[in-house]
Amino acid sequence: MVTNKHIHKYQKEVLGKDYRILRCHIPGCNHYIRESLGIGKLSLCNRCNEPIVLTSWHLQRKKPHCQECTKDSGFAKKYKKVDEVSTDRLKELLTADDLLKKVLK
Repeated sequence: MVTNKHIHKYQKEVLGKDYRILRCHIPGCNHYIRESLGIGKLSLCNRCNEPIVLTSWHLQRKKPHCQECTKDSGFAKKYKKVDEVSTDRLKELLTADDLLKKVLK
């Protein structure tokens, strides 16, 4: 049997009723481990393919990915844009408030 040394790219799956595993999704690899043993294992991010060390945060996802990829998600981009608009509006209001205070002095 030929062994292919690589960093596994885990994905969460359920076998049977309650048996949760992390299985490598690299073609030709049949490696899998119990989900409870995944913490501390080296894996590839399922989005950018960079190596990550799995934590409980990663194991909450079906396809574990790094936190940098989470920041780049559409959901995060949408709320970042809303936050930027809110910050700009707040700056405008503070500037107007400062001008009002100067006029009233």
